[in-house]
Amino acid sequence: MILNFILLLWLFASSDSVKIYNSFSANIKENDLTRDKRSIVTAERERWRFPLSYFIEDGLNKDNIKAAIKKFESQTCLRFFKSTRLQADKQGLHFQPHQYCGTIIGNIYGDKAHVLGVDDYCNSSVGALQYLMGYTFGMVNQQSRSDRDKYVDVFMENVEPDDVLGFRKYDETEAEHYGLGYDFGSIFQYGIREFSVNGNYTILPKVILYKYMMGQRVGFSFNDYKLLNFHYCQKQIRKSAGKKLTCLNSGYPDPNKKGKCKCPHGYAGQRCDRIDCSDKKCAKTKYIAKSKYQKLKVQGKKNCTFLIQAPKGHRINIKVLQSITPKGKPCLKNSGLEIKHYKDKGATGLCVCGMKRDYELSSEDNKVLVIYKGLEASNMVQMEYKSYKQKNHHKPSHKPKPKKKVNQKGRHN
Repeated sequence: MILNFILLLWLFASSDSVKIYNSFSANIKENDLTRDKRSIVTAERERWRFPLSYFIEDGLNKDNIKAAIKKFESQTCLRFFKSTRLQADKQGLHFQPHQYCGTIIGNIYGDKAHVLGVDDYCNSSVGALQYLMGYTFGMVNQQSRSDRDKYVDVFMENVEPDDVLGFRKYDETEAEHYGLGYDFGSIFQYGIREFSVNGNYTILPKVILYKYMMGQRVGFSFNDYKLLNFHYCQKQIRKSAGKKLTCLNSGYPDPNKKGKCKCPHGYAGQRCDRIDCSDKKCAKTKYIAKSKYQKLKVQGKKNCTFLIQAPKGHRINIKVLQSITPKGKPCLKNSGLEIKHYKDKGATGLCVCGMKRDYELSSEDNKVLVIYKGLEASNMVQMEYKSYKQKNHHKPSHKPKPKKKVNQKGRHN
């Protein structure tokens, strides 16, 4: 199976949006941009071979590009080396100044240089450069996943006609996600009005509070890196695991450190078998959910990680009565409150910023991880939790609802 390779993306200088077209001139120059609606590439001509050379033209922020590359090297097995001249007939990355920020998705040219057009926006942002390079390596948007309908609603009638490819759903033969869960905190998740032709929603999450964390371009999430490692670094992962290493809680063998697991946010230990350390002021950090609601309250400036666990075969219902955390847009991990209620604990949990009241979540398995980062004395979270057998429980309504009602077509009522 392969990661899907669509074709072209653009990051406009005025925004952090990505446009996907059908074709792109490999030699990015004025008037060389083309659109061809006849085909979509679904496979690499040749897989990238690492270490991979890169060449940076004058006029670009070399420090930012090197910083983006360093992040990939620290979190994956991918390795790069700087070239002092362009070698058009060999695999490599060619960073070139351009009026737009864009590249072909995936290696469709085989043993030739791959051009990455860099505009002012990308040139100034390490996260945007990572975003650009991720597409170069074949990564696609979260809303293009085959299972997206379980997590989001997409309103194609509100999408700009030239941008529909960015919302197309691909089946598992076209885009492989290696069993990783849907990740609203991925750098490849569009915002709720991205590429809207009329200002209405183009995409909305089923759990409505996730909308406040969609569209981040700060950097790769844990699962973004994990996807790259699963696609390119299987040999190193097997070597790291050896015959004994088993990683828990959605961790996986670190391709850069033999015998050690890479752990999702909130987990720690050689095997990701324990939760992150909490401040002493947090007191108790592990709770057993029972059939009746129990209360959990935390307040003030402190860092706490709580594990709520139910018996096997049970799920957990969480009712957050109130949460007051620092404001953030988009809301990111370590910004206040994060609740990991999906089975894949590598996916970014629901991140909640600001003041919110009366919202409900259901877990996909028998564990929920709650991460609280109190940055101010006034910060607090008050919740209730209980366990239930899945077959006897009605799925809760996810609150709060949007301030503006949305009909089935994603328009404001």
